[in-house]
Amino acid sequence: MSNLIATRLKACSRDGGVGVDCVRQVHFHVLKSAFVCNGLLMVYAKVIRDLRSARHVFDDMPHRNLVFCMTCLISGYAKLGSPEDALNLFTMMLDENLLIP
Repeated sequence: MSNLIATRLKACSRDGGVGVDCVRQVHFHVLKSAFVCNGLLMVYAKVIRDLRSARHVFDDMPHRNLVFCMTCLISGYAKLGSPEDALNLFTMMLDENLLIP
């Protein structure tokens, strides 16, 4: 099921103007797995450029402490002109000791 949803998210990111509605439909039906949530987060942050929705996905994730999910959101914040949000999330990573192997 996760692979199907991830494939659908990739297809949504290629739909152009239809992509936003497509991603939102997947969002409402997504399983709460880290793999799928990270894919959804990536599409919101990097393709649709909707950081509010990306953060909402991140905040609702069952395993928010995964580095790859945080770095995806940090990258979106940095690239879309929200450096303070990027720094705050990076600081949260430090506070939760996620950068220590």
